[in-house]
Amino acid sequence: MYGVGNWEQVANQIGSKSAAETEMHFTKVFLHPTSAPLPDPLILVPETKPAEENSEDVDPKSLRVMHKHQQEDAAGWMPKRQDFLYEWDNEAEEIIGDMELVDDDSKNERDIKAQVLEIYSKKLDEREKRKEFVLERGMTNFKEFTSLEKKRSKDERELRDKLRVFMRFMPQDDVDKLVDGILEERKLRTRIEMMIEGLALGATTVEEAQRMTQNLSKSKNRNMSQTEPSSLSDHTTNQRRQRRANGETSTSETTSVLNGQPTTPSSASDSRERRNSILGEMDLEKMAGAELLSRTELSLCGALKITPHQYLIIKDIMIRENARAGSLRKKDAKAIVKLDATKVYKIYDYFVACGWIRSGASASSIVARSTSALNPTPNGSKA
Repeated sequence: MYGVGNWEQVANQIGSKSAAETEMHFTKVFLHPTSAPLPDPLILVPETKPAEENSEDVDPKSLRVMHKHQQEDAAGWMPKRQDFLYEWDNEAEEIIGDMELVDDDSKNERDIKAQVLEIYSKKLDEREKRKEFVLERGMTNFKEFTSLEKKRSKDERELRDKLRVFMRFMPQDDVDKLVDGILEERKLRTRIEMMIEGLALGATTVEEAQRMTQNLSKSKNRNMSQTEPSSLSDHTTNQRRQRRANGETSTSETTSVLNGQPTTPSSASDSRERRNSILGEMDLEKMAGAELLSRTELSLCGALKITPHQYLIIKDIMIRENARAGSLRKKDAKAIVKLDATKVYKIYDYFVACGWIRSGASASSIVARSTSALNPTPNGSKA
């Protein structure tokens, strides 16, 4: 506040010493101390007392009150004031805190200040909308809101999470009606599918259809759980396929592993037949890609135990290769399609019969066909 040498004003500020005593004290303590030329550290940084180290709270009283709201008031809602402790965009007032509107402002300054006030007004409108949104949906009562969410079903919670982004544009009553309507539609669709499936099984009433579909689903789940292979079974199957591809045989091929336990060849064949029967019972028409196939193609998929999606991939590969090369031979089809040879040959024959691909013929067969065309047989000659 006062510089060195201005001892009269320093003495007036202290009030208990004269100008000479003030100068003498300054010279003794700061210019010629016992620790000269260094200052006394005990004077500059006094030793901290234990009582000061264990102080309970050094925050101002206002901050202590602000940060001790209850857990259910996580958003800082004050019911008696009907207001939030921390508003949305709580720093919005800072942009106008130091603004002054005076008569000496130029037109440019007035336009800038008017734009700032307009921005602040929009922030206040948005703050009020968010406040109404929270109050309308009862989100200030944290316990009641969470308990209501827990009472809802899993489907309803997932649906509300998906529609959450649109809730601000609709009143709460309309949101509830929309959610209830979508859930009711899902129930009706499920019931209609159940009735159609039950009708296909021969049911004549809703109760019979429900009972039949439940029994069918239980049997399918039970069969799938019984025939689910373990990782060890998959590993053994892959090894056996590799040996067969290499033309190797060994006594280890006579054993199989099902659910982690060794089995005899007869039990392994039984398990394969069981898996094939389950695949044959599956409704191919409900699988992906089935709507793109004809009845004949679906029957072929069922006979070969392949899905419509696999069939479409094989069909695309063969037709593309035929278009590229002009024809496609059986062994070439087997080379480009990584599937059992028997299945590939049957699909190949079907495509040739439909005229989708052209069978690649050897040179001798081409010459034979050309010769027969030039020299017709007597039965084919004209009288």
